[in-house]
Amino acid sequence: MRRRADYVLASLAEPMKRSAMAFGHLMGAADTAVSGTVELAIAGDPASDPFRDLVEAAAPVFAPSLVLVGGEGAAVSGLPLLEERNAAPGAALAFVCRNHACELPTADPVTLRKQLDAASKDSRRST
Repeated sequence: MRRRADYVLASLAEPMKRSAMAFGHLMGAADTAVSGTVELAIAGDPASDPFRDLVEAAAPVFAPSLVLVGGEGAAVSGLPLLEERNAAPGAALAFVCRNHACELPTADPVTLRKQLDAASKDSRRST
């Protein structure tokens, strides 16, 4: 599958350069192929204040290839980003990952913002 995706991206590289606006989704796929993704998993109850505080801290960060998942229990069963990642009742924890490596989990919105800023800058710098 990866080989086919690389072939499609390579064969359309010139048209994308000439008419970038016509290839918005494909440009996003190319960015992901080149730079990878920034992954954010927030464990906890989405209705809780700590969970909402983490979401609000993450919202303004520009991370073009952000993969975001959040929740707890059966709602997130089978989602690899939240596998074995739990928060204490009434709490929330955020996990920022890139290239299969994660920062230390945090419940602090300021720390989360810093982690996401750093991860998104690393993503843009790798191109």
